[in-house]
Amino acid sequence: MELSLYPKEAAYVRDGEYADQNYRQMGAAENGLELKNAEGGYTRHVLLSFDLTALAGTSFRKVFFQPAYVRVLGTAPMYCDLYRVSDDWASDTVTWNTRPALGEPIYENGPVVSLVEMDITDAVRKT
Repeated sequence: MELSLYPKEAAYVRDGEYADQNYRQMGAAENGLELKNAEGGYTRHVLLSFDLTALAGTSFRKVFFQPAYVRVLGTAPMYCDLYRVSDDWASDTVTWNTRPALGEPIYENGPVVSLVEMDITDAVRKT
């Protein structure tokens, strides 16, 4: 069985002088959600929320995350970590200053390119 899940909430947050601004999805399919590790107010983190109720009671062997709508800024190779968060957040109000705290890591040091699939099977099974 193959099932595609799309985020129910999507936003990115930015540090520095932009830490109180909200960057809701804003055309994720066209522009991407911005991810960047930098200094001086240029760091951006992507937040995605998924409704996993469609997986309840189903039998699955593997679950992969494919960051198709994440736009990487900068020229250096970019790697990312995926974390579970337990705090609620909303894409239309979240900012750097109000972003949820990071929980347990789901996937670490994954290259960020749209065709890479990150195996998150264990994390989904814990849901």
